[in-house]
Amino acid sequence: MASTRFELLGRLCGYFCDDCQTPLAGATLRIYRPAPGSNTTALAVAHPKETFAILSDEQVAEKKSRLLAEAVIADDGSFRVLLGDKQTYAGEAVEIDVHCGTMKFNGAPPPSPNVQFSATTLQPMWRQREGAAVAVFEYCLSSRYWCAVLARLGLWVICGRLTTCAKPTLPIASATVKAFDVDWLQTDVLGSAVTDANGQFTIYYTRAQFDRTIFSPLINLEWTGGPDVYFRVEAAGAPILVEPPSKGRTPGRENVGHCLCVALCTDDVPNTNPEKD
Repeated sequence: MASTRFELLGRLCGYFCDDCQTPLAGATLRIYRPAPGSNTTALAVAHPKETFAILSDEQVAEKKSRLLAEAVIADDGSFRVLLGDKQTYAGEAVEIDVHCGTMKFNGAPPPSPNVQFSATTLQPMWRQREGAAVAVFEYCLSSRYWCAVLARLGLWVICGRLTTCAKPTLPIASATVKAFDVDWLQTDVLGSAVTDANGQFTIYYTRAQFDRTIFSPLINLEWTGGPDVYFRVEAAGAPILVEPPSKGRTPGRENVGHCLCVALCTDDVPNTNPEKD
């Protein structure tokens, strides 16, 4: 290959569910040479279940000597990383890892932030461009794998969209969505978020926000399992959706896992831009 520079660029994201994803903003992309003796040809075309793995501290330390390059992933999930030149790298297959310790989440910080996982083994398809060999890698972890990473981080997440009931394609922006866990002794506030222009919102929280009771830390009632979730939504200072706590005891809302995706709707939307008289 004529070029002496190898640049890998692309985007990384993770799915909470089929229609809700997030860029891996702030995570550190780490690129390694494969372990000696590994079948890189087979691994490069393997199904993710054969290459995805959450690594132990010992496994991360073992890979340190094989590190080729690393880069912090941008807010939109994009990255650009220089792998090296012909003296240090010749275009062969590489292992793609992601270190989550540099990520920032909306809400409480993850209890166990220093999680690293192997996403895949990649044989880049190099193309000559402006004096460099360039390859593109775009990858979005399935909800099965990304939610497993969140679980290891000690995080729960609610991803949702707020629309009008009469016209579900019409989003409600700039509304504050508050999530609660209904308990026998008290109601726990899980967190809140403001909907974006598409009506979407994301709320991160930890077990500490739903297993506490009025007797905590001596007595907690949810050592296992997840919360029972219901919502209250406000816009322009007024409530526009108020779910009863009993909603948290219904199928799909009771004892939820680390990833919960919801569709909320209301027609009680105040006019925030009244016409002048």
